This record gives sequence, structure tokens and C-alpha cells, in this order.
Amino acid sequence: MRNTNWGRLRSGILGSLAAAMLVAGAAVASVPPQAASADDLTDEEREIAAAGGAYEFSGYLQELMETMPDAVIDHLWADDHGEVWVAKDSMTRATELAESLPITVTIKEAPGHAVPVAKRSDIELEAMTDAERAGISVTAATYSPLRDEVTLQGRTSTIEAEALLAEIKHAVRSTGTTHTPRIRYVHDEEPLPQENYLGGRSYSGCTGGFVARRGGQQGITTAAHCFNKPSSYDGNKAGATWMATNQRDLRFTSVLSGRAEPRFQYSHGKYRTVTSRGVVIPGMTIYKYGRTTGYGQTTIRKYEGCLRYVDNRTWCGLYSTTKEVTKAGDSGGPWFVGGKALGLTSGGNGISSFLTPQSDLGYVDGTVSIVVQR
Repeated sequence: MRNTNWGRLRSGILGSLAAAMLVAGAAVASVPPQAASADDLTDEEREIAAAGGAYEFSGYLQELMETMPDAVIDHLWADDHGEVWVAKDSMTRATELAESLPITVTIKEAPGHAVPVAKRSDIELEAMTDAERAGISVTAATYSPLRDEVTLQGRTSTIEAEALLAEIKHAVRSTGTTHTPRIRYVHDEEPLPQENYLGGRSYSGCTGGFVARRGGQQGITTAAHCFNKPSSYDGNKAGATWMATNQRDLRFTSVLSGRAEPRFQYSHGKYRTVTSRGVVIPGMTIYKYGRTTGYGQTTIRKYEGCLRYVDNRTWCGLYSTTKEVTKAGDSGGPWFVGGKALGLTSGGNGISSFLTPQSDLGYVDGTVSIVVQR
């Protein structure tokens, strides 16, 4: 999961690394960054330096979730260190993976009732469905594994919604358990998100994201709400397209000619190579590209879960940013740090931008993964 550019950056501007050590059930290896002249760094190196340890923490989470899909319960970047809550039977493996990292990682045992990241949307969607059947107007549902609680947001008055919720016998069915999380309702005044159409490398009015493969097929990723498939992408003939399941705003479209290269446009007329994939983490600095707004930077605000959009479609697994940096024209565009592919643009609401993590490409039929240069 190592990135060669990050290795070069570390040796050039971070200096020597402290030895890894374990303390109080946490894997720790902390290094204070040293200053370097901005003129000496490429755009890619500046991004990695700005992201700090969140860059490697993201790669660590990617590897952990690939090898143990149900291990990770929650995670965040807390200014200078990563925090991850894992299932009890995954503590040893999580600690072993963290030992060699040049960053501080605190590994905590999650409560036994907590549902892993991979199954959050099952709980959120079922809670939304149950509430709507009871007559509550729901705009969002977010599961907190540490509180074991689904927070519903909506337009129904709080008093009326709470009275209706008291009548709901909610239980999570799709997880195959009898687990029943608490339900909390919050009146929602924020504007609903709307999808950002049009885009970068033209995809019938949307943005192509990262080059990917589905089994033996090559192609391009974009947002699921980009329904009009083009006859060609980047001058090459386009083939069949597949949308993700479980309300993920992702799709894969095969490209029948040309050669799939692990490159993407990160700024107008500038390209870079994908060297790794990572997990989107609350608190991390992140970058994006869109034809309308171009190259930009923001911070991941929080995990949002399932959101109802203006057109009444619901998308799940979404993360929000601290400010809106996308506009109409950016949907499907790439989110990244350096050469690490992280997600795709879904939409915005005037306050935040919303993105779908690339790790959710597993919801597309077949085995779809972003092409990485080895």
C-alpha cells in the first residue's frame, strides 16, 4: 500500500522517522514534519504534505478493510493522529498493520453491538423506510456505531416525529441479526443537496472519474446519476454501463477501445498517475477536480450516511466537506490526495460538497476496482 512519491517526500522534507512502538493498545510512530520550501515541491507533494499523516492513515485503513471487511467500525483523523475503532477479533491484525507506519495511530476496541462501516447503510436505509411508512418526512439518516444510534433528519416537526417514532418497532433485518439501534430525530433546516451535472472529461454532460477495471473489462467510473451513457469517452468507444446497488452514487462504464491508463486530470490540462487507493476519513485534507470549478481543496467534515436529494433520489455512504467546492459540472469528478484515489463527486447544497468513497465501488455488479500503477 506504500506510495513511492510519498516515500520520496518523506525522505526529502520529513527527515528521519521515529521508531514504531506500542502503547496502551495503540500502535504509535510519531514524526514532527520539518519545513520545506513550497517552490521545491510538486503539486502532488504539496498535497501530501498538507494532508500530513492522514495520507498514510487512509492507506492503512484501505488495507485493513480489504483484508478484513468487517474489522473497521469507525475512524477519524484528529489533527495529528489517526483513531480507529475495530471489532474485538480484529485488534491484533489492526495493531500489526499499524506498527510500521510513520504516524501515530490509536487503535480502540469497538463496542460489541457496533455495526461495521460496510453495513452502515443497511441500518440507515431501513430506519428511513420505517420512519417514512409512519408518516415522517426524512431527508437524511446517519448511523453512529459508537452510540449505536441512527439520527434521522427531516421536515416533520420534532414533536410530531417523536410521537410517530414511539410507535415504530424498528429492527435491522438486512444485517441478518435481531439488533435494534436507537432512533433519534432532528428537525432539518439545511437545503437539500442536488447533483452536480456536466463535468470534466466529458461523459455525456458528466465527469469521468478514475480509470477502472471490471473483471477483464477496462472503463471509467463516474456518478450513478449520470444516466445518459456517451457513445465514446475521451475519444474511445464506450460500451455497457453498470450502476452500483444499495443507493450508491457510482457507476462503471466499459471503454471498448484504447488502453486503460491509471491517470486522471487533477487540474485543467494537468494529469497525474494513480499510485494507490485510500479511505475517506473525517478530518482529512482532500483535493478534487471538476471542469466547472477546476482544482480545489477542502476538509472532510463528517460521514453523512444516506441523504435525500432535491430530485427525491436517495444516495448513501456519503461524506460531506467543510465548504462547498463543487458546482454544476463537477459530478463524477475525482477526489484525491497526491496519487491516492479517494472518491467521486456526488453533489452539493450550497454549504458542503458531497462525495462517495471509491471503496464503495464494490457495490457495482462484478469486481470493479480503480486501476493503480504498480
